[in-house]
Amino acid sequence: MVGVRDPALLEWLRSYLANRRHRTVIDRFASDWRYIPLFVPQGSIIGPLVFLISINNIADDISTNTSIPLYADDAKCYMKLLDPADQAVLQSDLNTIVNWSELWGVSCYDCKCKHLSFTKKQKPLKTTYLLAGNVLSNSACEKDLGVLVNSKLS
Repeated sequence: MVGVRDPALLEWLRSYLANRRHRTVIDRFASDWRYIPLFVPQGSIIGPLVFLISINNIADDISTNTSIPLYADDAKCYMKLLDPADQAVLQSDLNTIVNWSELWGVSCYDCKCKHLSFTKKQKPLKTTYLLAGNVLSNSACEKDLGVLVNSKLS
């Protein structure tokens, strides 16, 4: 039986993921081949499993009040904000996630990252968060797994 720490299995997985070539083909036109030092191939049978294993420890060093649900290649980071000190905790957790992503070579900042607050308060806390030194844009409504969610949860 092959174990998870079996050197042959780990070598096979490393060789599968390392020094791959990639190109894009649209109709009959293809881009040049590019070498990618290490990545999980999209569309592969074991790709989703390898990706989930690789990001499984993303939440290890964040505060206990912050949640990070993961779904496929998507993650959300949230917590209940009771006072301004909670904002600093959430920002610290975002910084921890950025540090994790830099350590593991996973990009966590792109135009898809947004900040959406849920509240019933007439005067909610004004919050600004940074991800990798970039201000997250505020959003009043986002689509999540095909469902539109707004700041009033209506």
